[in-house]
Amino acid sequence: MQLHRAIASIRHSDEPEVVVFFEAHPGEISPSSRLLMLLSSLWRVPIAEVEAYNVTSERHLLRECISPEEHGDARLFETGCDGGVIAYARHDRPLFLVRPSTLKRLRAAQAQSHSCAAAAIRRSIPGRTSALEVQA
Repeated sequence: MQLHRAIASIRHSDEPEVVVFFEAHPGEISPSSRLLMLLSSLWRVPIAEVEAYNVTSERHLLRECISPEEHGDARLFETGCDGGVIAYARHDRPLFLVRPSTLKRLRAAQAQSHSCAAAAIRRSIPGRTSALEVQA
């Protein structure tokens, strides 16, 4: 099983988009198709009503991230950078469609990403010293 992350929503719905982590077997149907089937079943809507984009493998996410390697799996939650501050997926919005062992790993990474985001914000405030800067 390979881990993937995507952004998904129900078309023409007032519901906000969610960050979805899911697993797919390499060589079977495409990860995008697997995700659409999973969400269609979970949300009880036709596949045509499910919208998903930025379907990206764990390997690609880690290769393309901005965060330093020592941030570990928290980098899976990275969504970009704004004014030099790394942004992470909202802490309250992810959906995990994964095995229990992967869920445990992602929950730990999610908590770490929250800490990384808070530290990045503290560092961006002039005159403020973060715990990470003190240790350096």
